Amino acid sequence: MRRFINFLRASFWVVIALVIIAIPALYFTSQSKWFRSAIHNRAIAEIEKATGGKAEMGAITFDWRSQVATVKSFVLHGTEPAGVAPLFTAESIEIGLRADTAVRTSVRLTSLVIRKPQVRIEVRADGTNNLPTPPAAKRNKALLEEVLDLAVRRFDVNDGVLDFNNQKTPWSMHGDKLEIRFVYEAAQRRYTGTLSSRQFQVIAPGAPKLLFNADVNLDVDSKGVQIRSAVFDDGQSSATAQGRLIAGSPWTAQLEITGNLNVAALWPPKIPGKGSGKLLFKGTLNGELSENFKIAGAVTGTNLKYDSDQIAIHGAIIRSNLELQKDHLQLTGLTLSSPDGEFAGKLDLADWKQLAVDGEVKEITLRSVMARRLKGELPWSGLASGPIRISGLVDASNSWKGDAEISVVPTNGPTPVDAFLDMEFDLARNWLRFTGSYISTPSSRLDFDGELNRVMKVHGVSTDLSDINPVLALFDKEPLTVELAEGKAEFQGTVQGDLASPVVSGNVEATGVQFEGNTYDQVRSAITVQANALKLTNAQVTMGKTQVSGNLSMPLNDWKATQATVLTASGTFSGVEIGKWLPELSKTGTVSGTADFSGTRNRPLLKGVVDAVGLNLSGQAIDKLHAEVDFREGKLQLLNSSWQVGPLNLAIKGNYEPKGPVVEAASWKNGSGMVEFTYPPTPLSQWQQYRDLKLGIEGRLGW
Repeated sequence: MRRFINFLRASFWVVIALVIIAIPALYFTSQSKWFRSAIHNRAIAEIEKATGGKAEMGAITFDWRSQVATVKSFVLHGTEPAGVAPLFTAESIEIGLRADTAVRTSVRLTSLVIRKPQVRIEVRADGTNNLPTPPAAKRNKALLEEVLDLAVRRFDVNDGVLDFNNQKTPWSMHGDKLEIRFVYEAAQRRYTGTLSSRQFQVIAPGAPKLLFNADVNLDVDSKGVQIRSAVFDDGQSSATAQGRLIAGSPWTAQLEITGNLNVAALWPPKIPGKGSGKLLFKGTLNGELSENFKIAGAVTGTNLKYDSDQIAIHGAIIRSNLELQKDHLQLTGLTLSSPDGEFAGKLDLADWKQLAVDGEVKEITLRSVMARRLKGELPWSGLASGPIRISGLVDASNSWKGDAEISVVPTNGPTPVDAFLDMEFDLARNWLRFTGSYISTPSSRLDFDGELNRVMKVHGVSTDLSDINPVLALFDKEPLTVELAEGKAEFQGTVQGDLASPVVSGNVEATGVQFEGNTYDQVRSAITVQANALKLTNAQVTMGKTQVSGNLSMPLNDWKATQATVLTASGTFSGVEIGKWLPELSKTGTVSGTADFSGTRNRPLLKGVVDAVGLNLSGQAIDKLHAEVDFREGKLQLLNSSWQVGPLNLAIKGNYEPKGPVVEAASWKNGSGMVEFTYPPTPLSQWQQYRDLKLGIEGRLGW
């Protein structure tokens, strides 16, 4: 700010110089050396007379076709000693003129272009500076003397450098319809004037790239600048200021300022999401116009909105005290309320990038806050409250860290939730720790304690597994297809690794499990699962009289198995009711045995031993069946198998190839194969039918 005010004051005298240069150019009708020299000398004299400084310039030329006057190598010295860089230099100055320009103090320009201006302002320890005093200011008489009445349709200042007490800042400035009018009031020894511009823009490091309209009424004297009124407006946001800038080393300010800001138009592009609404500010700017200034006041806002991929907040109201010093913004007594809840606390923003928030959330509704993240409505209903602290870089959300103690009380809704979360997190380390935390619904409860990046202990109990689906949706996972039919599921174990790829291990036990149309009475197993693998150890499944136990392992793709997944399993089974699974083969009988399985769903490899009793194949009762089976390449082979019907004990071998996918029952109805029976010679007396004949003949029967 201090640099800008001093630059404005210096620019005032530079503009006077440019105007005086432009006037003789209108009448430059001769290209003679004598005439150019006369114009050159007259221009210098007028500039020095108007500014009180010493002027130097190169050649002056005028293009009558474009009506543009050009001055090369312009220099204006202030009160600095010889050998020191001057007050103002420019590589070139181009002035577009109107043909009717004829009055010295009233100039109408179509364009003004200043290239590579160098402005050097020095404020000494005693408060004096290197700005020259015009002759009018040295006369002590009661009069009003119009110093400048300037209008420019378009002005551009390119590639400039402002040197304030040896601190250099690059800058450029552009605008339309610039109007400057200053009158010198000798009795008060001050300049009174107005400045206005449309589509005004100052380009400097750290300054926002804004186009705005400016209208300023001010008085300038040896003690400083009195801003009677200043209005800045870009069509969406506006600001006003009035007060005094006091000359000194450094300059100080005593200003009252207001602002009506459009949040959407001013939203920083590096901050995630998008905000909208209006903010009102009323306060003061006091202190040195250097690193020690302070803006303080009150901020209010209504109907504010914030939308991101994860959060949607609408109809918010904000109230806060604001204090801004250099690159440090503080909001204290901050309250942000909306239909979805409230936050009360403070905010600290250092260097416009380091954010720290400390406060308390009150009655935040879970369903509305998380709806955007879930791309739908969260079935959980509850109100979250508690202290929260967050810090990090505003343009790097993965740098955020903090802690919170959030309590959730249930409310009326589809799934009321009771919860307590005592958590710390550091996203830069992908680290999250919970202490004594839980989430509970009427049907489920999950207790957890520990660090996700290391080990987290987890204990979960549920009578309705659909309670888990909202959690899966948070991570963009498909809902569970497993249900409980008046049963219960329980898991006791750990979660290890980071959030991106956790490893879940422990023991699971469930009753009344429904999956793909079947109900399993009991399921239990030791389990280890992660995004790319599943392993079950000592698994047991009970379904009526059927019991299956064994081990299983399979790779996963983002927690999912596909038909191409290669599965490896081994185990035993007993009490399998053939009539339930293969009624076309036999409506009675049970099967037991062992099996080793590998391969995919559509290309399985199976080897095992099967024992069946009480079968009835096409009306033929089979007392016992023993078979060693080998299934591969879509073909089933029977090895070392036997079939017992009463005294008849047949040795069997053969093969069968189903027609179609092996996982479809219909494929086994239509196929081809061969069966070879071998019956060892058996005494005829073992056959009841033969004994009933009472032939008295002994012998053996076989084939």
